[in-house]
Amino acid sequence: MEQSFRRDLFAFPFGRSFAVGHTAAHVEQVDVTTEVDLPSLRPWYGRAGTWKWATAGTAVAGLAVGVTMQVLAGRSADRLADGNITMVQAVELQQESNSRRAIAGVMFGIGGTAALTSLVLFLLDRGEPNPSARAATAGMALFPDGGAVSLSGTF
Repeated sequence: MEQSFRRDLFAFPFGRSFAVGHTAAHVEQVDVTTEVDLPSLRPWYGRAGTWKWATAGTAVAGLAVGVTMQVLAGRSADRLADGNITMVQAVELQQESNSRRAIAGVMFGIGGTAALTSLVLFLLDRGEPNPSARAATAGMALFPDGGAVSLSGTF
């Protein structure tokens, strides 16, 4: 069976004319026209209402994790300064403190960036647009030999 597939599967070329003929034999003409809700097609800054809250939440979470990791790093450093520990424990505490400070730095960066982004989005948010000022119609037609898509409206 494997040899038959290798030898015969692509023995006949299937070009564009075959595909058009195959499609024409199995497709009926369809014409669809529908109304489109244009507020969903607004540019990204027109949807700032969603993103401003998402970035504000990210900022709060990032800054909270950063503060938590900084406090934990400080506790590790305090235990290191205690002096009643072995050299192995001191090395482990130093590594733990350093890694927590690194994580805190990354989280402060993420939180600060998200806070700045949220601030910009709060400034760009202009509220909801007037829905009666926008209207659109989208259309699609399929034919045996092709198709068409159209979008028209007032903005």
